[in-house]
Amino acid sequence: MNNIEILIEEQKKKSIMVNSLAIDLQYVQLLTTQIFSANASSLPEFENGCMALRNLCDKVGVSLKELKTIIPVPVNNDGLVE
Repeated sequence: MNNIEILIEEQKKKSIMVNSLAIDLQYVQLLTTQIFSANASSLPEFENGCMALRNLCDKVGVSLKELKTIIPVPVNNDGLVE
């Protein structure tokens, strides 16, 4: 694989990570709204929704840590991290 192909594959991986995180966050928002609404605990799906939200929170936490590892760290002219 040449440098251009490597760059393309890296960009795809980053894009997939960011898009997956965005989708997960949308569902976190949706489920949070549903679960914390006034009558949510009386709905039959309440327990499943709570478990899904807890799992999504764990997944988002892992995704955010992965995202943090690919964020460039700025360095100053002396080569030190700012």
